[in-house]
Amino acid sequence: MLTHHIDDHLNLRLIDMRYADAVYQLLDANRPHLRPWFEWVDDTQSADDYRAFIKQSRQRFALGDRLPLIAFWDDQPIGSVGIRANHAHHTASIGYWLGAQWQGRGIMTRSCQFLIDWAVSAWDSQRIEIRAAAHNIRSRAIPERLGFTHEATLHHAHWLHGRPHDFVIYAHFPTHHS
Repeated sequence: MLTHHIDDHLNLRLIDMRYADAVYQLLDANRPHLRPWFEWVDDTQSADDYRAFIKQSRQRFALGDRLPLIAFWDDQPIGSVGIRANHAHHTASIGYWLGAQWQGRGIMTRSCQFLIDWAVSAWDSQRIEIRAAAHNIRSRAIPERLGFTHEATLHHAHWLHGRPHDFVIYAHFPTHHS
């Protein structure tokens, strides 16, 4: 069981079936907060739907190209953060969501820093990317705080809830010492 302690209260745990009900309840309670940004919110209508996601995530973790984590404040799940690798190209991509009441505390910024460090040390990633909806100011603040480069805005790159949305791509290029 992978657990990484960020500080006295915040820790990241590998996604696991034992958290399915609690994380689903968090997601369900935050539906209005998450739905404008994520299509999977509408597709996750029960704890069983979330269990299917856990099963798929654990399979990808076992293959070595994903690190899917649940963020906990003490023992309470507060969100999710993960990274996926493209080993052939030495790249990785980070995604995240956080319950509304937990925003504004630097939780996701610290969690993403852990994933950046993981990608560099475990996967030798040379490029780490974060994509955010152009209008999601809080999500965009994370890569900006972490010193990522704003590379592009992709107009009408994603269709969500019957209309197109723009996405912003941020990238980080870690310095490696051989």
